Amino acid sequence: MMRRTLLPIIALLLVALPLVGCAAKPRQVVDVKVDGAADVRWALADSRVVVQLLGRGVAVYDATTGEETAAWRRPGIPSHASYGLAMSAAGETLAVATEDSVRVFRTADAAPLLAVPGGGRALALSGDGARVAWSDGAYGRVLNVADGRVIAEHLMPADRGGVVWLERVGRFAWTDTRRVVFMGPDSTVAGELTDFDVPEVGPLATSGSGATLVVGEGPNALSVWDTKSKKRRWRAQVRGRDLYSRMAMSADTWYLATVNGGEVTLRWAYTSTVVTRWKPHGGAEVRDLAFATSGHRLATVGADGHMRVWDIPTPKQEQR
Repeated sequence: MMRRTLLPIIALLLVALPLVGCAAKPRQVVDVKVDGAADVRWALADSRVVVQLLGRGVAVYDATTGEETAAWRRPGIPSHASYGLAMSAAGETLAVATEDSVRVFRTADAAPLLAVPGGGRALALSGDGARVAWSDGAYGRVLNVADGRVIAEHLMPADRGGVVWLERVGRFAWTDTRRVVFMGPDSTVAGELTDFDVPEVGPLATSGSGATLVVGEGPNALSVWDTKSKKRRWRAQVRGRDLYSRMAMSADTWYLATVNGGEVTLRWAYTSTVVTRWKPHGGAEVRDLAFATSGHRLATVGADGHMRVWDIPTPKQEQR
């Protein structure tokens, strides 16, 4: 308990002077050619990797062999790219945005569960897969997956990565310009995070339990919050090659991975100490990344049209 209690204090001492860790570059274990790979998530006890296809559809791959196990693709090429992919807590259900619809599928065989009109820029599924929340960048809805019923409608100016499900508190949260908004049990707005000195916040990332929320404060800072108390644990400034466009936190909260163009930086989440940096797609833009539940594997998708899975090196316990 004392060690956990001291972590925020240690963070304040170390974020100003991040040191490169001793871990080696992650080892590539899967490489699959995926045309239009845009968003990536893990599913079904980390046995599958799910990839959104720039609005054309979704494909599911075996996390060990890279074999495609299920897919749904629109005929023809979409008129414009779109983003948005979300999983239920166990990964048995997925939600995906296309150019003109939001769809929910059963992950194992891509059996359709819901299809509603409206393109999405950000979306999330509840832990049980029963509700889906999505935003078109200005306006958002929360729907019942079983029958498509609209549960709630809100102004929801969330961009990519700006809507999440927080399992610990059982509610959705989304970015709204300079704040993060929480939806209450009755589907009304119930609480917010403020105290952000930037024009716009986002993206968001969560731990596996949803107890921890990482908020992007523009490209130059990150802050970590407790979702129950709505208190900020720590904040770190980033600069130079540490600027980022996408990020992911491991389920156990040990790791935070950020994307800057074609480079990924892996760091200890509570100290901001850099563990390693590498270019998972040979310098091509990294469009998205996601940790497996175990935290020991990371999936990336790149503008080179590949999905890759990486084994994350585990430094000695005392390096944490």
